Amino acid sequence: RKLLAAALGCRGSQFRGPPRQLRIIIGGLMGSGKSTLCRMLRHLLGGVWVNQDEFAHHKKRAKQAFLDEIKKQAGDKTVPVLLVDKINTMRQHRMDILDSMGAGTTGDVVFVQYVHPQDAPGSWNRAADLCEARIRARGHGHRTLMGDDPKLRAILRMTAAGIQAMAEDEMASFQGRFTVDMTKEPVGVASSVLRDLDRQDLLLRFDVNKLTSEEVLGEALRAAKEMEAGLAQKAG
Repeated sequence: RKLLAAALGCRGSQFRGPPRQLRIIIGGLMGSGKSTLCRMLRHLLGGVWVNQDEFAHHKKRAKQAFLDEIKKQAGDKTVPVLLVDKINTMRQHRMDILDSMGAGTTGDVVFVQYVHPQDAPGSWNRAADLCEARIRARGHGHRTLMGDDPKLRAILRMTAAGIQAMAEDEMASFQGRFTVDMTKEPVGVASSVLRDLDRQDLLLRFDVNKLTSEEVLGEALRAAKEMEAGLAQKAG
């Protein structure tokens, strides 16, 4: 915690008015690493993480409950960073999230997309293969998709086939759009995202050099793994 506290620090000379809420939407296939990244960023940046898996118990109302929570957190001026974790393969899903965010206080929205470096643009075959391997390896350590599900491969392939690319009008809704290499280790992914955010002047309240130090990122990964281990025990 002391390491993390040292990384916090407003570069006040660059601020103009109160800081805006930073909203980070994470997109990627199941098993790509979205949840681990969100846990790390929440630990590093503070704020709130809204995860679609948390709303499965609402059943038919799951989608609306998820969007309502995004709207609630986007309207809370005390929340500095809002992280939203959803597969986000379809345009309508992304627009629904943007609409919910837009109903709140002012903020800057960025989109982070997990990709496999060996996939050609518009192809998700390698990504689907890697996600399948990861999900099978974690067994029951997840709340919604289990490694021994006989339909796992078909679910991933169907999801990948339904991915809709962003049109120009949708791209204009984001202050930044970044891709991350899903084959990298979590620390490398988190560091890359933080550096991308900093280049867009979206992390002015932080000392990014300290935030991306080996010690601070390692602390964030340990915190994320502890949370994941707890979930795996509950699922088991």
